[in-house]
Amino acid sequence: MRISRTILLASALVSMLTVSVGGAGGQGAPDRSPEFAYHASVAAMKAHDFADAIPDLKFAADHGVFLAQYYLSRLLAVDSQPFTNRGEAFARLKTLVADNRGIDPYMNKRAPFVADAERLLADFYRRGVPTASVPADAAMARAHLEHAALRLGDTEAQYQLALTDIATPDLAARGLDTLDMLAETKHHAAAAVQIALIYDQGRLRERSPAAALAYALLAVNLASQEDRIWIGDIHQSLFCQASGADRAKAADFAAQLQRNDLDVTDGDYQASEIGHDRTRVQGVLDLGNIGTQRVCGNGEPVPEPAGWQPLARPLANSDALVQTAQSARPKGFNSLVGFIAPPLGVGLKDLETPSAGDEHGEPLGSRSAPSSQ
Repeated sequence: MRISRTILLASALVSMLTVSVGGAGGQGAPDRSPEFAYHASVAAMKAHDFADAIPDLKFAADHGVFLAQYYLSRLLAVDSQPFTNRGEAFARLKTLVADNRGIDPYMNKRAPFVADAERLLADFYRRGVPTASVPADAAMARAHLEHAALRLGDTEAQYQLALTDIATPDLAARGLDTLDMLAETKHHAAAAVQIALIYDQGRLRERSPAAALAYALLAVNLASQEDRIWIGDIHQSLFCQASGADRAKAADFAAQLQRNDLDVTDGDYQASEIGHDRTRVQGVLDLGNIGTQRVCGNGEPVPEPAGWQPLARPLANSDALVQTAQSARPKGFNSLVGFIAPPLGVGLKDLETPSAGDEHGEPLGSRSAPSSQ
């Protein structure tokens, strides 16, 4: 009996030490729930410690925490990071989308996150995933974009689908209609910029400096704070090249667009002739003063929307300019004034403040549900 009691006491002591050591920080410890791990990962992401967030995200994701599955997939998909793993990101995104494919976009708070995941999955299929031996598949990319756009009503997916359509002759008219809808009824600034460039360049529609400037002005008024610099660059360039007559027409047209009482596809708006008093100068900005107002090459000031601070452009090589270029890239632009088709990848910027989740790692609805087309 004495020997048995000694063995029992030793066994109990070892068990106590194991629980104590495991509870201190091991992610598989009995007192560390998947939900606890997820919220620890959120704190790490908010502190920009993305690599430190990965282990907790994996533990929570593998135990069914939805937001952990979403953020882990996003982090693994970011290019050129120590934790980048595009093959694993692709596999996890496929699982997340498949598991949530039939959700109700109006009632289920997961819908905006699933739409984000599906857009990223479409981008993987568009470019292929060599590390996972997945070739580029344009048909699969489009299928995922269409599901996010049409079934989940995601405006960014609708925008990306429109960019794809306008690059395809047989679908260009539909793409233009989608851009019109996004700009005029869903207040999508990048869509308004695309239409402005289409009118300015005479692609797909008759060239109209007035219409181009009107949509650029609409875009400036719709732009978020982070997008206002690159959109302001485009507006400035179009304003400085427009004639006085075209500027007047553009102001009136933009006011109608903002009231949403004009359908340009019905022939209500007539494209203007190019005026003889066109300034023929590109917009410039004195970069010596970050707070200066935008001006044309002849010194003429570019009007600012009411209530906004001047559309100043940051100094070259500054962090602000880099962030501006990065914000323009997912909207379909590869420079502050250039147009490209599909968007590129994901970044860390919008992962610095992850959306709130409840105690189980489910969305709280802090992100608005997508609207249907």
